[in-house]
Amino acid sequence: MIYIGREAKKQRTYIIFKCPRHIDKGEQKMAWYHFKDCAIGCAYCCGKKKTTEDFRKEMYDKNPDVVIVGEYKSARTKIDCECAVCGNKFRMIPNALL
Repeated sequence: MIYIGREAKKQRTYIIFKCPRHIDKGEQKMAWYHFKDCAIGCAYCCGKKKTTEDFRKEMYDKNPDVVIVGEYKSARTKIDCECAVCGNKFRMIPNALL
């Protein structure tokens, strides 16, 4: 982690940092009590935050025949997909796809 600073807000201390593996995501903020216990890294490292583009890439690596056409919201919120082979459109839960 690249430490940038800290911020106090409503009796909580937040650490501002950049993750070396996710520099492109910019500055991130995490509550101190999570930060001190987090051995995995940032929210992107542990899979808590994911963008639509992140999910598209992950899905393409697992199964290039499923094209993600909708917006990723969460692992349990259905997303619009399309079969690259037959063109069939469907909605699926992202966790079930992976």
